[in-house]
Amino acid sequence: MDSLIGLWSVGALESREAGDNTAIVFLADGAGWIEYWKTRLLELETFRWKADAAGKLQLHGVVSYTWQGEEKPSELRLRDVQVAIGRSTVQSGGEIDMITFDRPVWGKEMRFGLVRKDAAREQFPSFEEREAEKERSGWSR
Repeated sequence: MDSLIGLWSVGALESREAGDNTAIVFLADGAGWIEYWKTRLLELETFRWKADAAGKLQLHGVVSYTWQGEEKPSELRLRDVQVAIGRSTVQSGGEIDMITFDRPVWGKEMRFGLVRKDAAREQFPSFEEREAEKERSGWSR
């Protein structure tokens, strides 16, 4: 399911409080992660993913990290998730690609807008690197 590959963000679809966002990354090799932001990167959940022949997504968590330095096995387990990819009009009036899951993948989040398709640019984040990237770009994930 190559259409999933990329960086997707809730903030790409809707205005949120500054720095409040959730992003999900799907890499071509079946790895991925979820980032939860509240002014700064607070949580990072790594996972392995695959899609079956029917297009149903499987997410199996690997490790969960927090900004306080905690690291523990992930409890993320999602099976047979239906995925729809379409277009969405954003508040600025433009359109972007949107991914919708049939159930929340993080907290209550089910819809994410495409930030960039070039997931090869995505590197496994560290909390310090993400903070530096945010400062350099002026963009909150």
